[in-house]
Amino acid sequence: MPHQPRSNDACRTPARKLIESIRSGELYCEAKFSRIDVSQQHFEEVEFEQSCLESVTARKTKWSRQTFLNVEIDNCDWVTARIERGAIDNTRFVRCRLTGLEIIESQLRDCRLQDCKLDLAAIHDTKWRSCRLSRCDLKAADFQACNLREITFRECDLRNVRLLGNRLQKIDLRGSRVDGLQVEIESLRHLTIDPTQVMYFASLTGVKICDLQDDEDRPASTGRGYS
Repeated sequence: MPHQPRSNDACRTPARKLIESIRSGELYCEAKFSRIDVSQQHFEEVEFEQSCLESVTARKTKWSRQTFLNVEIDNCDWVTARIERGAIDNTRFVRCRLTGLEIIESQLRDCRLQDCKLDLAAIHDTKWRSCRLSRCDLKAADFQACNLREITFRECDLRNVRLLGNRLQKIDLRGSRVDGLQVEIESLRHLTIDPTQVMYFASLTGVKICDLQDDEDRPASTGRGYS
């Protein structure tokens, strides 16, 4: 189960104070973290509310039972970090490097990801609700046993993304690259696609789409017009 946040009256961090470190078990309200490096650390039950993380490096960091509520995460490097049993609500990721990120048994709701690298991510047993990803690179990301509902991928790179074995509902892929995307045939009815993607998804069903000119029974043109 995702971690449940404490009530707002538990805030201990002064408003808009610049914080230079992160500690397990702390609740940070209206705090700002800028240009700090917490790579390879393990944090448990950290809660961020109405806060901003800017240029925070957290490579190979493990986050357990953490909460992000109304948080701005800008230009952060979380390559190969791991999030377990987290709750991420109404949070925006902008220009973040999240290659190889693991999100396990967590929940994301009303989140926005813009211009982020999320390639090779492993997202398992996680619920996504009402999220929008714009101009994000998700090449070869692996979703397993996830519940994805009302998710928009706009102008994203979804090549070789694995969506097999997930519950999908109201997934909008318009404007994204979908070559090699893996999804069950029965899940196609839950996708909204654009005309340029029709050929690829039709190929997944085994349907062969040919021009009438390829019909072997059609008489060959003699090059002469009708009299």
